[in-house]
Amino acid sequence: MSSLCATTASRERDRSVLRSVVLLLCLLLSALLLCGCEEEYGVEDNPEETGSFYYAFDVAAKKLVRRSTEFTGANASERIDELLSMMVAKRELSEDKTEISATRLYPSDIVMVGWDISPEGDLTVTLEGEYSELSRTREALLRAGLVLTMCQLPEVGRVRIRIGEETLVVNQKEIGFMQPSDFVRDIGAPGDIVTIKLCFVNDAKKDLVTIDRIFYPDDYKPREQYCLETLFSGPLDSENNDLKKGGKAINAIPEGTKIIDVTTKGGICYVNLSKEFQTNDKTVAGHLVLHSVADTLILSFDYIDKVVISVEGKHLRSYRGEDVPSALTVETGTE
Repeated sequence: MSSLCATTASRERDRSVLRSVVLLLCLLLSALLLCGCEEEYGVEDNPEETGSFYYAFDVAAKKLVRRSTEFTGANASERIDELLSMMVAKRELSEDKTEISATRLYPSDIVMVGWDISPEGDLTVTLEGEYSELSRTREALLRAGLVLTMCQLPEVGRVRIRIGEETLVVNQKEIGFMQPSDFVRDIGAPGDIVTIKLCFVNDAKKDLVTIDRIFYPDDYKPREQYCLETLFSGPLDSENNDLKKGGKAINAIPEGTKIIDVTTKGGICYVNLSKEFQTNDKTVAGHLVLHSVADTLILSFDYIDKVVISVEGKHLRSYRGEDVPSALTVETGTE
């Protein structure tokens, strides 16, 4: 691996700044504790949330899982080497050593050949191999796992990937330096990173188009609620740019629609929406709007088989002139 591209004097200066920042934070924390703010700020020594970590794939390679670790390196260069090495480890065994609990972030046909970091904290990781053969979802998760893992180091602010001597290109778009906020909603929340499938209406308003998006579930909001809030906010410009065949996705959910409640029982997700959902926009068929909601939930979470939609607590019997079944299943062709 490469070594840090900075002089010894520069490294010492960086360490001095870091020590000053840590001292300041300790003083601020002490002041908060003296003011009796322990409960409000929830200050506690929880290794699962505050310890060192790296990301790997689950056994099915469909989501990222966070793994705890302890650094042995004495400086930033050694710790960067450590984390990168952990992400290319072949596999992990469960605690009882009987079964595999996770697989390495990088597949065997992709090789990490080096890295370099600027004095400003911009880390460049160079890869070689069949990167272009990765599926769209796995490629996005790989980038997320790398960035989240490396940016826990105070010396690393941003990360980019190069394939040999070339800038990484995904869907004909160059990918530059990335930071954790590009991938997650709550960086500090416990849990695993997962992908959700957002079902928008295509610009012809005749079918649904599915877009994968990464999110980081937290402990304070149901995943189903966060998923719907994300759907209701509409597609990102970058997602529309990435769609194949030059089409576009549009948000068919009536403006102002709010989520009153969402719960899941026995494989059925019950969604209660505000009255704005009944806005009669005849430009989009009712079944497309309903299945934008239902299919997003069913395709995103394997524990949901059906969706029941209510408005202000009353089950929908008809919507925009169309009969509504007692429970919605996936629209044919969505997948």
